[in-house]
Amino acid sequence: LTPHFKLREFFVSHDHPELIETFKPTLDGVVKLLWLSTLLEIIRGDVFSDNRFIITSGYRTFKLNERVGGSPTSQHLFYEAADFRVENYEQSTAFENIRRYLTKTEIPFGQLKTIRKGEGTVGIHLSLPFVRDGGLRKNEVLDGDKEIA
Repeated sequence: LTPHFKLREFFVSHDHPELIETFKPTLDGVVKLLWLSTLLEIIRGDVFSDNRFIITSGYRTFKLNERVGGSPTSQHLFYEAADFRVENYEQSTAFENIRRYLTKTEIPFGQLKTIRKGEGTVGIHLSLPFVRDGGLRKNEVLDGDKEIA
């Protein structure tokens, strides 16, 4: 898809590989993942230089989404979101660096949010702008499920 992101990276499930490993993406899905991977590539290059992004969740089938406790309207179901970690960074620091960068550059995105486990940030969720409730939703920044002003 891009110099640092391969299509197969967006079809992973560490906990349930049997629910994703034989999946074949749609053309529409590949186009959305190209847009998403381009957004990740820009952030990686401008903010983190040589630090690798490790995709921990990309596209999800409905069965996989249910198994991992995802929202029934998750953008992962529509090829529009990825969860990832930034190698060699505290994830809370990486999240804050991405938040500042996206705010400064005004690059459109859907949601940027922390993925929490207990008290700590273990990953980052990034999605494309999306239509919900009759309107375009973009540039939402959340700490877990709480919006950040």
